[in-house]
Amino acid sequence: WVRYDVKGRTLYWNPKKMKMETRAPVGTGEEKEREPPAPRDPPVRLLDIGSNTNSFLEWPFYVTPYALDLQPNPVAEGVFQADFFDVPIVEAPDASEPLILDDEGKLKGIVAGSMDVVVICLVLSCLPTPEKRIEMVAKARKCLREDRGLLIVVEGAAAIVEASWHQQDEAAVWSKAMESAGFKALMFNDYVREGRRKKRTLQWILETAPLTDGELKPLRIAKEMEY
Repeated sequence: WVRYDVKGRTLYWNPKKMKMETRAPVGTGEEKEREPPAPRDPPVRLLDIGSNTNSFLEWPFYVTPYALDLQPNPVAEGVFQADFFDVPIVEAPDASEPLILDDEGKLKGIVAGSMDVVVICLVLSCLPTPEKRIEMVAKARKCLREDRGLLIVVEGAAAIVEASWHQQDEAAVWSKAMESAGFKALMFNDYVREGRRKKRTLQWILETAPLTDGELKPLRIAKEMEY
């Protein structure tokens, strides 16, 4: 365990779990303050959409997380209460900060092209229509820098694919749909976590690509697929 003081916060590096924790270790005798590991300079600007707890705060030396959620956890730190669809994306090339806040600290806008990474985890399948899903992806594209901005999408497999795979590869359809919003798919992972109950997740990493005049393709979940 190593203690760090970062931006007014006290964090403890847990070497076994390989992550930061907010609670102090008990009785290890290793809580002495040290210089933090060399940070990434500048840290990656990461927008976490639908983040109830702002989990990326565990990595303060590598990312500067900006989190928003419709109903944040009351005890979560640094999560703005906002509907991403209602937050304007503002052209402000000279802005020093990626977020625009009012005098009360409420989120009023996101600077276009200001983010290095956008994460959308277990959110898209909760939206009511295929059109709203791809609209969120397209809006996330506006937040990202043009040169190698990254979009990370994570979804529960049950929402996207049937219990058995049909002739149509639904995950591939999602990849193509998201590419229509100005992305290039870099990686797709179909991940199964073993345990008492197997949990299967689908994970995409996409990179910003030149925008085209093509029509956005809807993101359909399993019950909306046409076979």
